[in-house]
Amino acid sequence: MYTSDDDLKQLGKNIIIYAEEIDFENIKPVKVKDLSNLDLYHFGWNIWNCFKVSRQDRAAQFLKLTFAEALKDVEQNSIKTHLKDDEQKGLIKIMEDF
Repeated sequence: MYTSDDDLKQLGKNIIIYAEEIDFENIKPVKVKDLSNLDLYHFGWNIWNCFKVSRQDRAAQFLKLTFAEALKDVEQNSIKTHLKDDEQKGLIKIMEDF
């Protein structure tokens, strides 16, 4: 298990905020374990690609706020530039088609 049930519920709420283009003020951080930053970047790219509601910089901001602890030492712009790195590496793979 990569997160608690409560954090999984919060992640779902955060995704709705992202998908519906609601202001990020209601995003609450989610703690994850055993996922690399690369996995989190791929997750961000996948939701960006799935919903197509924003530019990648908003997806990077979403990741930075949602996974605040895991990404605390990573700049938002760096997240954006690495969203699709090493597509087949990590636990979370890039999904081109949903």
